[in-house]
Amino acid sequence: MKCFSKVIAFSTCLENEFVDLTAEVLDAVEKSGVKNGLCTVFSPHATGMIVLNENEGDLKSDIFDAIESVAPKKSSYRHHCGRDNASSHILSCFVGTDKTIPVIDSELVLGTWQNVFFVETDGPRSHRKLIVQIVGE
Repeated sequence: MKCFSKVIAFSTCLENEFVDLTAEVLDAVEKSGVKNGLCTVFSPHATGMIVLNENEGDLKSDIFDAIESVAPKKSSYRHHCGRDNASSHILSCFVGTDKTIPVIDSELVLGTWQNVFFVETDGPRSHRKLIVQIVGE
């Protein structure tokens, strides 16, 4: 069994932002040499999330509106460690910090409209990273 890992470093520019990392993940799968297996995409950040969804502007705005309704930025949270980012911590619990995607015949199996996004709700941040690990044969 093969195991291939890649760290993708990036920064975010906005408080709320979708960062499309699909091309970088596809590149990792290609370089891995894995024909059939699994690709795990992981955000090692307490306030960063991973989603698979469509890269369409209005949809991304709708998602941020829904996020705001689940965990509003302006609320009476008790967590304050230098940043008022409790809502981002709460969201990462619900949305999740990882996704596992099948690799079949050396191809990452995404749906027709699915892209791999890092979702920033605590930006801007100058140092973010995504860990991609592909295992299989």
